[in-house]
Amino acid sequence: MGALKDGRRMSESPPPKAVMIVFALGSFQYGSGIISSLLLALSPLNAVESMTVMMLAGTALSALMVWLPSRSRNAR
Repeated sequence: MGALKDGRRMSESPPPKAVMIVFALGSFQYGSGIISSLLLALSPLNAVESMTVMMLAGTALSALMVWLPSRSRNAR
């Protein structure tokens, strides 16, 4: 009986917006994994140093993307 209830629950369709958000997040994770794997494979450094550089660069880019829009909002 429990499987029947789970089956009914799974057949109920979630809201389309929620589905699109989940698909978008999944594609970002998949894409970032491919990019970081390629960068690690092509890097002349060892894996630890390469990953450290990538993590620092990602953190810096993320901070820059947050800082630039807030700076332009404050300039108005």
